Amino acid sequence: MQEKNGTLKAKKWLRDRFKASGIEGFTPSEALELLLSYSVTEKGLKAASKALFERFRDLNSVLAADENELKSTKGVPRKAASLISAIKKMREGYIAGAGPKLETVNEKKDAIRLLRASLKGLKGERLLAIYLNARNEVLSTELIHDGNIESPVAVSRKAVELAIRHNARAVVFIRAVPGALSAETPSERQLARTLERAALAIDLLVHDHLIVCKKTPFSGRDEGWLHAAKAGARIAAEDDIG
Repeated sequence: MQEKNGTLKAKKWLRDRFKASGIEGFTPSEALELLLSYSVTEKGLKAASKALFERFRDLNSVLAADENELKSTKGVPRKAASLISAIKKMREGYIAGAGPKLETVNEKKDAIRLLRASLKGLKGERLLAIYLNARNEVLSTELIHDGNIESPVAVSRKAVELAIRHNARAVVFIRAVPGALSAETPSERQLARTLERAALAIDLLVHDHLIVCKKTPFSGRDEGWLHAAKAGARIAAEDDIG
């Protein structure tokens, strides 16, 4: 019981110190003990840290070690080995930029393809948005409104809130109007411009406002409905959506 209480006190001391001043000032052994404090439950921190340093010699070698080697180290719990291995994989993958690639939207057909499942068999009207980062990589696809839009201002407010939540730099709006023969109506044009004005207020670039109806998908950008795109910033226009 005394050893367990000592371990708990050591955990609290390490975490409080890290919270107060960060990792600066930690020795390599203390840094490893801090990491182990989130997984070591049965063995003492110092015993596990000592065992790892005796086998791998330094902290960098510990963090780079194979998971099976870590698990086979006497005195190191399996949870601790898994945690260290997970950090290694995250460092190699996400931090090094080799994480999963995000899908990109560079053309109108990319946006339609991305939301094809949401549009398939659609009977009612919908407004959807594809939020993008500065490289046109997809951060999220969202349903902004389901049904007829009576208040463009309220809809644009929700679109902006979602953009802020996803830290988006650009957006493609897709308005699905399955029963319409033509998308060129004053109300649709007004909706596109209201959405664009709201987006500009937070420096969000509207790449396009696409409308899917019975005819070929309609591009508000191509028809001059949107005005704020910079040269080279908008997605490429193609007549054949596929």
